[in-house]
Amino acid sequence: MNTMLLHVPKLEDYYLPFGRYMNVNYMPMGLLGLARHLKQNGHDVEVLHAGVEKILDPDWRIADEIADLDVKAVGLTLFWHYQSYDVAQAIRRLKQARPDLFIFLGGITASYFADDILKTLPEADAVVMGEGFDSTLGLLAGLEAGGDLSGVPNLVWRRAGKVVVNPDRLQHPQQLFDSLSFADFSPMRHHDTYIRQFGFPLAYSWERTPEENRQLMTMGRSFFPLYVGSGCNTACSYCCGNTATLKRINGGHRLMWRSHDAVLRDVKTALDFGYRTMALCFDPIPGTGPYYAELFRRWKKETPEADLYFECWGLPEPDFVTAFADCFEPPHSYLALSPDSGSEMVRRKNKGNFYTNSQFFECADSLVQHDIQMDVFFSLGFPGENIARALETRDMIRKVSDGYPNVRRLMTWAVQLEPGSLQFENPDHWGIVTNRKTFDDYVNLHGSRGDAYSILGYKIRDFFGDERDHCSIEEFEEHFQHFKCMEFCFLSKDPRVYNDPGMGRAECLRRRDALAGRRGAESPTQEISATYSCRQATGDERPRTPRVEI
Repeated sequence: MNTMLLHVPKLEDYYLPFGRYMNVNYMPMGLLGLARHLKQNGHDVEVLHAGVEKILDPDWRIADEIADLDVKAVGLTLFWHYQSYDVAQAIRRLKQARPDLFIFLGGITASYFADDILKTLPEADAVVMGEGFDSTLGLLAGLEAGGDLSGVPNLVWRRAGKVVVNPDRLQHPQQLFDSLSFADFSPMRHHDTYIRQFGFPLAYSWERTPEENRQLMTMGRSFFPLYVGSGCNTACSYCCGNTATLKRINGGHRLMWRSHDAVLRDVKTALDFGYRTMALCFDPIPGTGPYYAELFRRWKKETPEADLYFECWGLPEPDFVTAFADCFEPPHSYLALSPDSGSEMVRRKNKGNFYTNSQFFECADSLVQHDIQMDVFFSLGFPGENIARALETRDMIRKVSDGYPNVRRLMTWAVQLEPGSLQFENPDHWGIVTNRKTFDDYVNLHGSRGDAYSILGYKIRDFFGDERDHCSIEEFEEHFQHFKCMEFCFLSKDPRVYNDPGMGRAECLRRRDALAGRRGAESPTQEISATYSCRQATGDERPRTPRVEI
C-alpha cells in the first residue's frame, strides 16, 4: 500500500529576537524506523517534512501535493503538543483534497488524546497508540483487506461514525528495535535539506536566510538524535514521559535498551548521511554506567569520527564520566546537566532524579578534572516556586558561570504544561491554575498566541507575593516573562556560549533592530527593562502578516 508519513512542525510562532519562526523541526526518532519497518514488509513508503518543503518552496501546499500522488493512507506525527494546530489543519486539508484518504496519527500527544481527537476532529480516521510498528502494519493490512480494523492492537479508530477502542495492546520485543534502522533517511524526500538545516536549538526563523539560521539559531553542527532505548522509571512533575503516562498509552511499561550492535549500526548510518555529532538523551536509572562504558569502548574503536552530545537526566556517575572522557574529546563532544532549579526544595518537589547542590558541584568539578565541556540547563515555572526560590536559580547560574571554565551554555527555559504530566493530571495538588484540559485547548492555543518561549499554560499560586498573583493566566504569563527577561535572559550572538541577562537583552535589541530593517519598519530604541516589557515590545514590533499555512 502506498503510504505517506508526514511530519508537520509548529509552522508559525513569534518570539521577539527570533521574529516569526518555526518550531518542533526534529522528527520523532521512531519515524524513520517505522518507514523502514513498513518498507521491509512490502509497503511503498515516503517520509515528508512539511517544514522542509516550505523552506524549499514557500508556496508548497499539502493539498496540491496529495492530489498528484497515488497514496492511500497518510500517517502524521503528533508527538509534541506544539504541533496540535498545524497537524489538525493538515488533516483537514488532506481530507478535503482527497476524501478517500485514510488518515491516522501517532505519537505521545496523539496517544494521550486519542479518544478526544477522533471525537473533535472528524477528518481523522484513527490513532495508533504507543508503540506503533506492528500496529501500523496491521492497520495497512486491514485497509488492504477491506477496512476491518477490529483486530489491530493499540488502535483507536472510527467505525460507522463511532469511536472504537480496540482492546488488545502490544509492546514490541527488544529484538524488533534491534532489527530496525532509525538512521536510514533514504525514504525521506529532501533529507539533505533536513540534515543540513536543523540543529539544536530547534527554532527556524522565517525572517532569516537558511545560512543565517545556522549561524544564529543552532549549535553549528546538526545533531542526530540517537535511539538507545525507551521508558522511564520515575516521574518529574512537568514531563509527559513519566512512568504512569507511558503505561497508559503503551498498555504497559518497561525499560528497554537496544543492543550495542544496533546502536552502533545507526551511528554508522548517520555518519553515511552526513552527521558528525550524535545526540543522546536516555539516562533513566542509576547504574547505567556498564551499558555506556561498553558502548563507548566499542564506539571509540568502530566509529571514532562520531562525536557525542549527551544530556543527563540525573548526575553522571564516576564510571560514566571516566568512560566518556576516555572516548570523546572537546569541543564537539560534551555533557549537559539539568539541575532544573537552584532551589533544592523546588528540585526535590519536581524532579524525579533528585540531587543536592553540593552533589551537582562535585560532579561539575569532576568534569573539569576530566576536561569535559558541559552545558547546564535550568527551568522556571515549577510548582512550589516563588520569586525568592527562582532567584536561587539565578544565583546558582552565576556561580556556575564564574567558577567553571568548561561551561558552554547556561540556558533557562519556561516550563510548559504538558498533557499527561503530573501537573496536567492534578493541577490543584501542584498549586497551579490552568485552562488547558482538552486537545482542542491546545489546538486553539497554538493557533493563536502559543509562543513556545514565553507562556506556561498556567499560573503558580503565590509566585509573586503581590497583586500579580490575582490576575488572569495570560496576565500572569506576561509578568512571568518580564521577570525571566530581566533575570534570566541568556541570548547570545553565538548560540554555543552564555550571556548574562544584561548582555542578553542588548543582543535582543540588536536582533530586533536587524529584523526591523528587513521589514522596512522603524528601528526599536528600547531594550527590555524595568519599564518596558517583552510583551510591550512584541505589540510594538510584531509584523501583521498572514500565518504560515500548508
